[in-house]
Amino acid sequence: MAAFLLINGSDLNLLGSHEPDVYGGTYLDDIEASSKTIAAEIPLIELHLNNTFAREEFPHSSHCSDIAQSCLFGFGAYGYELALPVANQHMAAQEGQ
Repeated sequence: MAAFLLINGSDLNLLGSHEPDVYGGTYLDDIEASSKTIAAEIPLIELHLNNTFAREEFPHSSHCSDIAQSCLFGFGAYGYELALPVANQHMAAQEGQ
């Protein structure tokens, strides 16, 4: 089984209670409970709960999109579920090299 490192952004402790119409109603504890995290050499997948490009200007730029293997925007908490098979696919491709 592969190991993953999950790094959460700022204010995710407010998930579920702060602007649920924008960020969804899922709490960070629920996401963390379903995501086992271990530090490892893994592909970088940038994940945003909402579509940052549909918001005010400042979140339109990213400090890691240019080096990320994949980027997911606007899927809410479901984005975490989408990211895991993508990460597995990237890791399998790395192992096959």
